[in-house]
Amino acid sequence: MSSGSKGKPILLWVVGFFVLLFLVYVLFANTIIKSILESKLGESYGAEVNIDDFDHSLYPTTVTLKGIALTNPTKPSHNQVFVGEANADVALKPLLDDQVIVNNLNLLEVQFDTERPSEGEVYRVPERSLSFNEIKAKAQEAVPTVDELLARNPLKTTAAIENAKSVGVEVFKSRSDYEGY
Repeated sequence: MSSGSKGKPILLWVVGFFVLLFLVYVLFANTIIKSILESKLGESYGAEVNIDDFDHSLYPTTVTLKGIALTNPTKPSHNQVFVGEANADVALKPLLDDQVIVNNLNLLEVQFDTERPSEGEVYRVPERSLSFNEIKAKAQEAVPTVDELLARNPLKTTAAIENAKSVGVEVFKSRSDYEGY
């Protein structure tokens, strides 16, 4: 038996393994990613999240989600938000470092407080929701006034104006000395 014939079965096994891996990826990747997304989004959101359809491509790195339904934790018979379709362009390199950077995101057919076909699960009961006026008051407290922003960040233009004025006074003095004023 020659050494060339010994390497042939090993090569066939390696090629077969990669073909099988590729087929599993093509057939099941979208389903696996969709179920992981639903699970992790639901875990972080605190209520059931459903995605009707998920599709992705590696080059260019894009994802498309259809029928994203986020259960309203205070009223599980309704969705708090329903997104008909979401398309995103995602940076590939940061994904390898467990970071998600979305360069472009399109949300289509966004609806609020829609009825669900069946009641969604609630994982964490939320505390009392804030009213619109409470949210508005908190936002006004959090957003600094123009005067506060100016006090925190001295503007270069203000310093440049002061510098120009002092230089201008010096130039005027030197001219008036020269011209005899």
